[in-house]
Amino acid sequence: MKKLTQLITAAVFTLFAAVSQATIMQDIIIENAVNDPFNTDNAFGIADGFSGVVGSISYNPGNVDAFGTVTAADDEFFSFSITLGSVTFDITDDLAYPLFPLAELNDPAQLLSGIGFLDAEMYNGFNGFLTAFGIFDAVDEFGNFLSGDIRFGTPVPEPSIAALMLAALVAFRVRKKS
Repeated sequence: MKKLTQLITAAVFTLFAAVSQATIMQDIIIENAVNDPFNTDNAFGIADGFSGVVGSISYNPGNVDAFGTVTAADDEFFSFSITLGSVTFDITDDLAYPLFPLAELNDPAQLLSGIGFLDAEMYNGFNGFLTAFGIFDAVDEFGNFLSGDIRFGTPVPEPSIAALMLAALVAFRVRKKS
């Protein structure tokens, strides 16, 4: 019985340690994309009205500050990439990296609530991407502009966290039967 109690205690401590180091991932979604009406070409080859997943963002909830803010300077796991056509922007393309880009949680009191806001100004060659306050503006190397709304998908913990939670539940179940 003593060994079983030690096993359960170890599983619970492992679970709490893992949650504090969990990586949360979310899709980055653009909606209602609109091209510059003065240009005949579509920026990045994206048509007006496009809505869909264009990238992903991840962070460690254990590295979020008291205001619900996360940056690369504070979180080594904070990363994201956005792909428009054949051009990919990532966290290191921001002009003020690692202090920016800056992301904020939907609810700072709930570390697993997910990203709700992203402030970034990124350049990849002559291509640019700017986002803040739920909107984005992008310009391709030919000067064609694209704008629209940006939002984030449901936060998903990395698979190892789910496995640890399952292991803890099994350990509690085994203990209850004993």
